[in-house]
Formats: sequence, structure tokens, C-alpha cells
Amino acid sequence: VVYALLAKRRRRAEAIRRAPKGTVTIVFTDVQDSTHLWDVCPGMKEALEQHNEVMRLFIEKHGGYEVKTQGDSFMVAFQEASVAVKWALDVQEALLRVQWPEDILMEESGKEVLREGTSQISKEEGSGKYLFRGLRVRVGIHTGTPELEYNPRTNGVDYFGPVVNGAARIEALGAGGQVLMSIETHALLTTELLSECSFLFLGRFPLKGMVNEQEVLQVSSLSLAPREFPELKRAHPASPVTARNKVSLGQTCESCSRPLMCKYCAKDTASVTSKGMETRRRSKVSRPSKSGPSTGRLTIVSVTPSGVDTGSWAYNSVSTPGVLSTPQFA
Repeated sequence: VVYALLAKRRRRAEAIRRAPKGTVTIVFTDVQDSTHLWDVCPGMKEALEQHNEVMRLFIEKHGGYEVKTQGDSFMVAFQEASVAVKWALDVQEALLRVQWPEDILMEESGKEVLREGTSQISKEEGSGKYLFRGLRVRVGIHTGTPELEYNPRTNGVDYFGPVVNGAARIEALGAGGQVLMSIETHALLTTELLSECSFLFLGRFPLKGMVNEQEVLQVSSLSLAPREFPELKRAHPASPVTARNKVSLGQTCESCSRPLMCKYCAKDTASVTSKGMETRRRSKVSRPSKSGPSTGRLTIVSVTPSGVDTGSWAYNSVSTPGVLSTPQFA
């Protein structure tokens, strides 16, 4: 028993020694439209193996730390922000050189996109002719001081906290082939790397589940700077977790324009104001029958320091079997 305990401690110490510590740059990656590609492309298994090989080859080359994978997503940690960004850019270039299965290249999210002025005939001259080709991987990068914990099942280290959450949310904002980073990561890049890359400040964005907005930049290698991407996804208006986001009685949802009837404001929830006062809202809607019209009232009850306020809206709907009807508010 003593020997087993000592061996466990040695494994833990060795795992922590190898992992980045202190100020760490966390990177998340994900393949665009992977669910669809799995559904329609028999070659997706081979493509994913090729993708994983490229990711791990450059993780080793740049001295990164593979924290974990889930499906086609990677979580990687780096001690230096510049190394993390260089890894992400090198991966984007390397993915263009992979000999992808033909059915992947036939799909919209895997097709070849040539540089402007490059003919289809001259595409054999090398990967430098492509802007996109094969699996498109989006990347999110954030830097800070995450919590670190040893995982005995994997004999490795995992990271937790706002830094990790921020990196994951930044990755989710982007599109396949796009590398996004936080302003905190950008501030730590070396002068040499700054001169070798193209940067585009995209603005401040709300991140799901996080109070503060995040300044986000796009980074590209100079050769892939002509890539074009859609505007970043913006999150749904935040649920009422702070005083500034608190939904008042009778206010309409910014998304659906109905009185407190979106997935954030129709469910039971509690919010704490900046003064520590708690507000609870409960909604009760009579269920429509399986056929024929139904009526009812939506009731909102707000418990405030000054007392209880109640507001309600009459509603009616016409329900058809097998069809979800939309309530009409009066």
C-alpha cells in the first residue's frame, strides 16, 4: 500500500512538472460542420485520423501540452503565448497539404478554394495556391492563470476556471479556418511574431455564461490573410445575473419580442442585484391540448424588497396534432 501511494505521488509530481504553469495560454480547436461530414462522408474517419496526426505533430514540434480531446476538438496548453499562436497558424498551413479523401473535398465545408488570380489548372503547383482545402478548423486562444489539477485517470493535468472558459467561448465565436485570440494573448506576443502575422481587431463580444465582454482579434499568417469569414456569432442577450441585465416586469425579450418568453426569461430563475437583493420570477402557462384551440394566461411574479408585483398576459393558440403551435399574446 505504501509503495502504491508513493508511486502515485511520483506520477502526480511528474505530470505537474511537465505541464505549463503560472501564466498559461489555452487553445481550443474544433472542426467546422463535423457532424454533417460524419453523416455524409464515408472518408470522415480517415480525415479525422489525418487531422489528429497534424495536430499532434505540431504540438510536439512546438512543445505544447495536449490536455484532452473530445471528438474532433483539441484542448492544448502552452507556456508562451507566441508559441501557441505560431502553433495555430502552422496547423492552418499544414492542413492545406493533407491528402484528404475525395468525398471531403466535394462538400461545401471541405472544398478547395483557390487564391484570387489562381487558375484551376495551376493548382497542382502546391498548397500555397489554396486558401481553403479539406477540414476547416477554428481556433480560440486565451491567456491567463488557470486552475491546475492532476487527473489520475489520464496521468495528466487538466485546467479549469475563467481562462479555460474564455478560450472555449472565443473558439465558438469563429468559423472554420479562423484563428481568434483575446486581447490578453495579443499583449504577450513577441515583436518578431507581430511582424510575421496579420491582425484584425474585431471588437468586443459577449461570451456565453460570462459577465464581461471580451476584446477579440483575428490572426492570420501573411499567406492566409486573404481568407474571408462571416461576422462573428453574437451571443443571445445574457440571462439576468446582474443588475444591468435584470429583466423588469412587462419588458419584452430582445430576441423574440414577446413578454419574457424566450428560453432565458420564461423559465424559473433567480437573479441577484448589485445591492444583494434577490428577484425571482415564476411563469405559469396552461398547456395547449393536442387538438383544437386553447387559452390561458402567462403570469409573472416578482418578489422585490418593496413587496410582490404580479403581471399577466392573456394568450391563445391554435394547436394541430404533431405541430408545435406558437402562442399569440394579447
